[in-house]
Amino acid sequence: MVTMSVSKETPTSFSMEYESFDGYRIYRFELTKTTNVDIRFETISGRLDVLVNKGDEVFYQQDDVRGGFGLSFPKGKYTVRLTGDHHQGSFSFDWTE
Repeated sequence: MVTMSVSKETPTSFSMEYESFDGYRIYRFELTKTTNVDIRFETISGRLDVLVNKGDEVFYQQDDVRGGFGLSFPKGKYTVRLTGDHHQGSFSFDWTE
């Protein structure tokens, strides 16, 4: 369940800002070449976990994520699962191929 949220999806980004996030959201995207992805997490309270799969393999995983960083994603199809536990804050993934 998400309350008081603003979300945005484009061909090269997805983001959401919210008052409360409980449960999970899944995003899928495909990259045609190796691409740097700008990833940002803001936590005011609660917990947010992230799991990124490339095909059937785990590409990146972190529990209780915070802050921002860049990560190089090789060409391929990705699934991002974000799981919130009473999380207040935001997340964003942004890239340019």
